[in-house]
Amino acid sequence: MDRARATDRDRTATPPGGDDAVLPRLGRRFDVLPDLRHMMRWVAVLETGLFLGVVLALDLLVFDGTRFRDVAPHPFWLPVLFIALRYGSTEALVTVAACTAALLIGNMPPQHIDQDVFAYTFAVARLPLLWLVVGVLVGELRNRQIAERDQLRDRVRALETQAATLTDAYEAQSRVNEALEVRVAGQLRTVLSTYEAARAMERLGRQDVLEGIAALVQTLLAPEKFSVFLLEEGGGLRAAVTEGWAEGDRYPRAYGLESLLYQDIVGRRRVLCAADRDDASVSQHGLLAGPLVNARSGETVGMLKIEAMPFLDFNPGLVDNFRAVCDWIGTAYANASLYEAARDQSVLNPEVNLLTASFLERQSRFLVTLADRIGFPVTEITLRVEGRKAAAPAEAARIGRALSACVEEALRTTDLAFDRRNADDSYVLLLPNTPLDGAEVVAGKLRESLAPQLADLDPDLRLSIAVVSLHDPGTDPA
Repeated sequence: MDRARATDRDRTATPPGGDDAVLPRLGRRFDVLPDLRHMMRWVAVLETGLFLGVVLALDLLVFDGTRFRDVAPHPFWLPVLFIALRYGSTEALVTVAACTAALLIGNMPPQHIDQDVFAYTFAVARLPLLWLVVGVLVGELRNRQIAERDQLRDRVRALETQAATLTDAYEAQSRVNEALEVRVAGQLRTVLSTYEAARAMERLGRQDVLEGIAALVQTLLAPEKFSVFLLEEGGGLRAAVTEGWAEGDRYPRAYGLESLLYQDIVGRRRVLCAADRDDASVSQHGLLAGPLVNARSGETVGMLKIEAMPFLDFNPGLVDNFRAVCDWIGTAYANASLYEAARDQSVLNPEVNLLTASFLERQSRFLVTLADRIGFPVTEITLRVEGRKAAAPAEAARIGRALSACVEEALRTTDLAFDRRNADDSYVLLLPNTPLDGAEVVAGKLRESLAPQLADLDPDLRLSIAVVSLHDPGTDPA
């Protein structure tokens, strides 16, 4: 019985989260506050008092004032049964005591002449005894039901806790798996990005290499701001690539011979780090700076400088990667310079299958001299790429290849086409023994032939064609 009472969890009318939920936790923590679940539910006493007060008031005001002594069943059965069914045996005993007091105090029945003491006592105590027996029986059944309910509730809470633990463990494992998947995917993307950046770097032209530098540096170093400086012919470094620079940044775009940074980078070929006390020359200009050196010849071609990057990424391992990137860029740029120098000295540019600009001047002088001696006209057609921005190397090369195809298909074998993009972003055709009006016809054919091949050209770019007479025997003096 005591155990059933101890597990009664419905002995208060406070809502969830009230005293019934808070004080037991405090009692378990400090062992000085009693658990309200072990205490009688005082709301049962209040309900009993209200019921008895209303019934007794009706008896005094409406009925005969005998407190329903001769009424069967007695109205006081209602609170006894209700309290026993609702709260249990403890509250039922209190209700029985209250109902007995309300029935007998000041309202003892008269003793008949034929009743002895025992019979009179039984007659007086019969109804309270019935209340007591019924209240205890029904209350104990209610206590047992409450105990079983509490056990089931505890088991449900234990299962919920177990389920929550399993769910948390599953979610933690899922997060670990997702982190591993993201890491593996990131490493795979890094490998692919490095491969693509390396392909972008391994170009033949210096401009192409400069365009590939941004992808390579972002992939391997991931800076927020960086710049590439190239060594000028007269000395000094000038910015060729700036990534991430804002309008308010005041980073220098050139460093002269007297600059300490120039002397450390070009003269001493040192990799400078702002975290090193001995590298004060870079602290005002960025975080890292290193020379771009051709690993084969040892020639310095420029400087790579990082102005800003995430704090956690700025570590000693990054400095080693920075050195490797500097060597990579320096070698690639030096190779591109060698290729362009060799290409400029050659007769044919294999990239677009056109004659080179260095051969144009010699060939035009030769044709004009020969035309003046023999007496035939020489005209020149210039195709220039114009627009609000310069043509990308890929687009310029595409225009050159399209022009080469048109020359092979539509023009004579004696007509010569030259690539002069390095000088003024143009292409030149020399037409020997072709008068000015004939050159105009050739220019029209070129427009018609190039139009379908360059239909999807950048709308900001356009081709302009100009025709110039280099020698006309009819107008030039003999």
